[in-house]
Amino acid sequence: MSLSPTSGASSETAGPRRRRFTRRKASRPGQGRGRTVRRISLVLFFLLAQLLFLSSHLFRLQEVEVRGNVRLTRAAILRQAALSEGTFLWALSPRRITKRLQGLREVRSVEVSLALPGRVLLEVDERHPVLLVSGNRGTWFEVDAEGILLGPPSGPQTLPRLKLVTLEATQGRIDPTPIRLVLKAKQWLEPNLPAPPTAYMLDEIRSLSVESRLLGTPVLIHVGPLQGMEYKMHVLRA
Repeated sequence: MSLSPTSGASSETAGPRRRRFTRRKASRPGQGRGRTVRRISLVLFFLLAQLLFLSSHLFRLQEVEVRGNVRLTRAAILRQAALSEGTFLWALSPRRITKRLQGLREVRSVEVSLALPGRVLLEVDERHPVLLVSGNRGTWFEVDAEGILLGPPSGPQTLPRLKLVTLEATQGRIDPTPIRLVLKAKQWLEPNLPAPPTAYMLDEIRSLSVESRLLGTPVLIHVGPLQGMEYKMHVLRA
């Protein structure tokens, strides 16, 4: 019995396989340099466009709006803010503007906003006087609840008056404790006095007295410390 050979050549008798080679394209001289130049040109064009945009009139200061001022004039606020027309908005520092405006004793806080085109908004929160205060010299000053002296009163005043033995101020500020005591006592006393008080007085130990009138005659009421005010008001009403 004979076996016939299988069709096809075996791996041993097969001829050598053909290898395919891919030829890389040779880069032309200066081609890489040209790409680099184009990239640099695009970057420079972008930067130039940004510079022209930021230098346009949209970013130059044209208008300053002031809100919230009552005691301070617009001119005083602008002078303290030191804003010059035509200044670039991106050259302004809201933090520095705020710090300059808080140099005004009438300013409690301020919010600075920048907007396009060329606009700055200053929202001012002013201090408001709650008392007139004086020392042994008899000169009256407006003062807010935090003890900031706001200067002499302007025009007729209906604010309560507080007389201190001495008026000691540090950088335009006095101790706010007597102010809080008087404002608290005012709520207790004024509804129970025969006439509105003309002045409150605090001595060295912060004992309170009140100047008022009874049938047109000046009277001085010694209240003492604020402890036990309910009992003292009962005695006063009796």
